[in-house]
Amino acid sequence: MDRTIEVFYKYSGEEADKTKLPKDKLSKLLEKKLKNFLKYRKDSEAVAHTMRDLDVNCDEQVDFKELMRLVTAITITYNDFFDDYRKNQGKQEK
Repeated sequence: MDRTIEVFYKYSGEEADKTKLPKDKLSKLLEKKLKNFLKYRKDSEAVAHTMRDLDVNCDEQVDFKELMRLVTAITITYNDFFDDYRKNQGKQEK
């Protein structure tokens, strides 16, 4: 948790409002810290789509709570993938 908070404020801290990420900073964060998230998004508008999905209050910036929705969704997706993989491995061993 500490690392997630630290990363958020590293990227948001460069702007006037230190508690929010504008689209360009969100893009940098996603490219550096969540490479696999963008890697599998085929369209060139991945960051724009992500921004629209996360920006609940429509202020064209993402605050920490809004970003955590993405982190939580990715974490759940990875857990589901590995859970399915583990279950399928058990079936193959029988």
